[in-house]
Amino acid sequence: MIQIGVVGAGYWGPNLVRNFNEISDANIKFIADKLPGRREFIQEKFPEIQVVEDADIIINDNDISMVVIATPVSSHFDLAEKSLQAGKHVFIEKPFVNSVEKGEALLEIAEKKSLKIGVGHIFTFHPAIEHIHDFINTTEGFKIKYFVSNRANLRPPKTGHDVVWDLAVHDFSIINYLFNEFPVSVYTVACDCSCKGLNDMAVIILKYPNNKKAIVHVNWHTPNKIRKFELYGSEWSIFFDDMAEQKVQMFDEGIDTRIGADDKSSAKFEYKPGVVLKPEIRNAQPLFEECRSFVDHIRNGGPYRNNGLQGLWAVKMCEFAKESARQGKEVFFG
Repeated sequence: MIQIGVVGAGYWGPNLVRNFNEISDANIKFIADKLPGRREFIQEKFPEIQVVEDADIIINDNDISMVVIATPVSSHFDLAEKSLQAGKHVFIEKPFVNSVEKGEALLEIAEKKSLKIGVGHIFTFHPAIEHIHDFINTTEGFKIKYFVSNRANLRPPKTGHDVVWDLAVHDFSIINYLFNEFPVSVYTVACDCSCKGLNDMAVIILKYPNNKKAIVHVNWHTPNKIRKFELYGSEWSIFFDDMAEQKVQMFDEGIDTRIGADDKSSAKFEYKPGVVLKPEIRNAQPLFEECRSFVDHIRNGGPYRNNGLQGLWAVKMCEFAKESARQGKEVFFG
């Protein structure tokens, strides 16, 4: 039985508690939060779990082998470093940390101590996105050309980071998962359209090896939540819309009678879809799958989809996107 301590009972923490608590070979021993109101709320919701104020109680408990961190990103590094130094695996809600330097330091500690790091990039465990990933990797001759995404939501009520760190970080993890590699460069156009001190709109262009590209648009300007992307490849185009009932649609090259027509052709010219696939997506909860997979990773080893390196690259992409917007030019990843 893996004993777990959860630090942070704010917006996302209770969801992590609920899902880790449902895993048969895991047990949450403590939940820590500094705010008395949140401690009262989480104790009522999970009366069987001990709720404390001080995260050090979790970090110093010898029975606990895994710490879940769901606090503001500014505290992620200190909590994760102390947990790793105490010999505990860590699962950290996205974004991993707030700088590349801190992320690299955590990966170095984890490697020296043979510990695992997981980062909460939930969309890579979305069953529809997993289906697209499997389609890409099992369809003979399929090659990705480019990816275009649109993601929008309201500004978080309390945030010290801009829209790239809040929203685009999701798309970065999805693109890296589907492309199965990391980008070469980034070019960003961003603005503080609401004049509130943080960029609330951004368009990010990512270049990947072999001339693949990704374009990401994010904004904080609507309560109409948008989570969609298009992926174009050889012979197929794939459309994902998380807010639609049919989340994935796939179109082959289609039919175009205009191609190859000569001056004597009397046929009607038209173009239309050929094969249209509307796959049935398995019923699964992404957060539970993400949590269970990390527990399995600790217990059995093997690869983990959202490991520390993936989390570090998402941070690097956020950092470099911001720098590109500041400089007004393309920035290359070192």
